Amino acid sequence: MKCPFFIVFILLFTVMNAHAVEKVTCVTDKVEYYHGETVLIKITNNSNNNVMIPDREYIDGRFARPASEIKLKQGKIWKTMKMVMTSDQIQMKTLRQNESHIYTLRLLTLDESRGETILTPGVYARPDTYKVFFHTEYNLFPVNCESNEFAIKSNITAK
Repeated sequence: MKCPFFIVFILLFTVMNAHAVEKVTCVTDKVEYYHGETVLIKITNNSNNNVMIPDREYIDGRFARPASEIKLKQGKIWKTMKMVMTSDQIQMKTLRQNESHIYTLRLLTLDESRGETILTPGVYARPDTYKVFFHTEYNLFPVNCESNEFAIKSNITAK
């Protein structure tokens, strides 16, 4: 049986790029959270080279944003949320091959989200499915990548 040329091309391309693993992976510590919890996002350098990443505990809108899932009739899209963007200098750190760094996304409670000042950055996210998107928009993160999906559940019980 003869294979069409494009199938052979796709197979060859796949084999030639089998070693190509995502340069940076982003994985949350859990897949389900409640308001008031923190989402821990482990960033791992899977490349053969060092990468520079922001040396922060909490994510900052200048290099990462949470995004909520919007279900469409056919498929879904992700809508990024506003995230605190600090104005201070962001120090960078080297992430060597196979090294990891953990960023924190703080999930605010409804009461906290109504406050005028918050000491640590965070977001109020209604119950839904989310991802965190790391971006290169301000040249602080080395690649565009996204975390796995995670759910935020309501911890308010009906009386």
